[in-house]
Amino acid sequence: MSPGVAFAMAPCYLHKGLFCFDPESVTSLRIDPQTGRPPDVNANGEPAEPSQAAQDRSVREPICPDCCKRVNPDRRALGLELLPEGDSMDNLARLLKDPYS
Repeated sequence: MSPGVAFAMAPCYLHKGLFCFDPESVTSLRIDPQTGRPPDVNANGEPAEPSQAAQDRSVREPICPDCCKRVNPDRRALGLELLPEGDSMDNLARLLKDPYS
């Protein structure tokens, strides 16, 4: 059995526009559905110690490369981990060209 290539299309969590990505390598953020924010960010947009409950109920949401590039300066200023800015379509093109790589 040969390896396959998976595509996914979903809305970017930040700008809500559809984008195509490799589900295994897409950049994503854990979002607490109760607050609509990452568990480690408070209501003022500042870093905060996440509660275990917020971490437990949080779910991964895909973020498009353009939004990653747009939010990283703010994340850097707040001392938060930067989001990878790779282009998901480049990864898909590489996989389609050589699915065994």
